Amino acid sequence: MKIDIRISIMRIEDLDEVYEIEQKIYPQPWSLNIFRSELERPDKRVYLVARSEGTIVAYAGLMIVDGEGHITNLAIDIPFRKKSIGTMMTLRLIEMARLKKVHWLTLEVRESNKAAQNLYKKFGFRSIGTRKGYYSDGENALIMWTNDIASKEYGELLEKVKEELVGK
Repeated sequence: MKIDIRISIMRIEDLDEVYEIEQKIYPQPWSLNIFRSELERPDKRVYLVARSEGTIVAYAGLMIVDGEGHITNLAIDIPFRKKSIGTMMTLRLIEMARLKKVHWLTLEVRESNKAAQNLYKKFGFRSIGTRKGYYSDGENALIMWTNDIASKEYGELLEKVKEELVGK
């Protein structure tokens, strides 16, 4: 069954629901203060939430520095996983990055998180290295980068992803 998902810019009023998901998913969650401070920088940050029937079920963030974007987080509440929400959120985040004149994107992802790695590969991310012991539990992170997201070729890749979403 297809669910109706609405994606919008994260607001301060969303933080209680976002923080609930953050605490469920991560062993060392960000604090509410970190989220607040991120939202106070709309020129250099993009944070989105996804709602189903008015309830926040996912969120994602992007930090922008000198034409580069760093995806800081992408979290989907457990009952809403495997419903293409990660693809929708990543697509919208990248579209927002392109509007803000970002050319390259990077992120870290757990070596064990094959689902997330596959999602990012769909968007042209490739692994370029490893950060040893990056996570608090000692797990390594893969460092992933895109090619120039402002390019015509990358725009075509995004259109292909959109078409796949419509077909689901």
